[in-house]
Amino acid sequence: MIFLWFIGIILILSVLTGREIGTFLASLGALSAIIILVFRDTILGFVSSIQITVNDTVRIGDWITMKGSDADGTVS
Repeated sequence: MIFLWFIGIILILSVLTGREIGTFLASLGALSAIIILVFRDTILGFVSSIQITVNDTVRIGDWITMKGSDADGTVS
């Protein structure tokens, strides 16, 4: 069902903009590549914070040491 919605939205946007579907998908791909390059660090930070939260890797009160940057301390 999600796939059908996606195809329908792509077709509607293609008709509204007056472009062929191939051209529209190529433009969409190029735009998403630019957005990923610009916001790469922000996206990686967001995804890693979700992974840490879901996996319960770090809890409040844990002692963390970062050997590469000589930083250590408790999680608050």
